[in-house]
Amino acid sequence: MSRLPDAKQPAERDTCRRRFLEAQMLSNLPQTSCNLRESVKSLNRVLSNELRRNFECVDDHAAIRREGERLTNQCARLQAAGAAETGPCLLEALRRFPGDRELLALADSQDGTFRNELPDELRRFRKVAEFRDDMFRRTSATCAVPGGFWTGTIKGELRRFDDAGTLKQEIQSDTRRIEKIFTDARANVWACDPMAGIVIVTNPDGVVMHTLNLEEFLVPTQNGLTGCGGQFGVYLAAYDEAADHSAILKVAEDFSVSPVLACPGHAYVTQTPQGVFMIEGFSGQVRQLRPEPTDLFTLPEGHMLRPVRVTGFSADRLLLFGKNTLTVCSLQGEKILQTSFMRFTSGCSLLANMERNWSGNSRLYLANPNEPVMHVMEV
Repeated sequence: MSRLPDAKQPAERDTCRRRFLEAQMLSNLPQTSCNLRESVKSLNRVLSNELRRNFECVDDHAAIRREGERLTNQCARLQAAGAAETGPCLLEALRRFPGDRELLALADSQDGTFRNELPDELRRFRKVAEFRDDMFRRTSATCAVPGGFWTGTIKGELRRFDDAGTLKQEIQSDTRRIEKIFTDARANVWACDPMAGIVIVTNPDGVVMHTLNLEEFLVPTQNGLTGCGGQFGVYLAAYDEAADHSAILKVAEDFSVSPVLACPGHAYVTQTPQGVFMIEGFSGQVRQLRPEPTDLFTLPEGHMLRPVRVTGFSADRLLLFGKNTLTVCSLQGEKILQTSFMRFTSGCSLLANMERNWSGNSRLYLANPNEPVMHVMEV
């Protein structure tokens, strides 16, 4: 079982707890001026919130580590006893801890049928890179492209990086907050900004081709404008906060926009080579829009934190993202895996997006607006 960094061991947890208690004691300092108390209270809030977040993060890591060790030991005992439950137990453990070396070693020692039927996602899931730079601190959207990735920020900054995490380009535009970045069938890049009510479209080299104004379909807000591109064309989902409904829009090659469907609440759209799909964010209803409109399945209650986000796709999979959690489902609703990124990162509220499989292994770029780091996962 791969181990977490030493910084997340019990000694670190005790240190976090002690510092948290010390921060709480700041409010008991004697008052020497009328402004001191408010200053101390403000400092106390900042320190307490940060230390509490760190302490909870350390506890989460410890709990995940203990659960992983428990499942590995359970599978090893079943295997040693030659129990018939070994295969199902290993499959369920790998669905929660995909890519784990010890679990995969146990799986490979099973009979050939089990090895051959193991989904590729359970083998390939791993962390491949990590980039640290203050430019990643306010990331709100990411997108993989050939040779690198794009990021958008909560301040509307749109940047292109190469595979080594080096900044190659920064686009100056009227964007205020980027919520989603995606590519179309021609590798053009689309950046959705719900605050400004626009979508910026660039060619693969980052030259701005068009600015699409969508104020007719949404009230400016922090969240509520996403989209997808692919062989079926470009689709957008625009949320009108005042009416509490979303409009699914089709964008033609001349950038004209036509409504396709309306639904209550937030909606999210994505594409696979099989079609265009939509998820009603709070109900969890998954629908196919193209080629034939069909209600597919509903995500179970508690399956993920709502509203559900679609991070990307592969040939016959939907990748769904909630806070710190990735779930991979078949197009029939079968759960292939559901795992936490807390095994690999110390951040929370991670943001992700994955587009086409450009190089044989799909890459998932994860960031936290509060941390200067970009995590690169392989799925």
